[in-house]
Amino acid sequence: MPQHHKKMRHHRGIMMQKLNLSEAQKTQMKALHEDFKKQMDELRKSENTITVAEWKKRRQEIAARHKAKIQGLLTAEQKAQVEKIKAERKAAHEKHAAARLERMKTHLGLTESQVTRIRKNREELQQKIKTIRENKSLDEAAEREQMKELLKAHKENMKSILTDEQLKKMQEMKQRRGRHGKQKSA
Repeated sequence: MPQHHKKMRHHRGIMMQKLNLSEAQKTQMKALHEDFKKQMDELRKSENTITVAEWKKRRQEIAARHKAKIQGLLTAEQKAQVEKIKAERKAAHEKHAAARLERMKTHLGLTESQVTRIRKNREELQQKIKTIRENKSLDEAAEREQMKELLKAHKENMKSILTDEQLKKMQEMKQRRGRHGKQKSA
């Protein structure tokens, strides 16, 4: 199972715990998830017989119906709690991104101009990623390829913002972090 699927399942599990679902809601939720999985399996079986656009359209329809059914199970308090959790998660992500940029500023000795350009570059990257993900005409391979090209362009853009010395320091930081991450997971 891909890492991002495990992460999504983990977040969904935490959210469900925080919602304090009744036993009846838990049972219904489990049935909804099983039905959703079955529908997605059926859709995957038909992926060679329909167009990419049709496949994406059907996937989106199945997901929208599933989401609506889940919303129908939740009380008003639980729906408010879901929105609160989402807002908290978004705030935490933004805080983490700001801290990461601050560490870069400190470790690489970035100027305010560089920080502003990096922040603008990241915002543009996020918007372009969103646009690619929302493009219904792309199949997974084309989407992956566009993402790859976008990240390559982002990396090149970073080279135009940072000095050679800063780029070298950033590579060293990434290598140290990579070794640390491998030690953690071992």
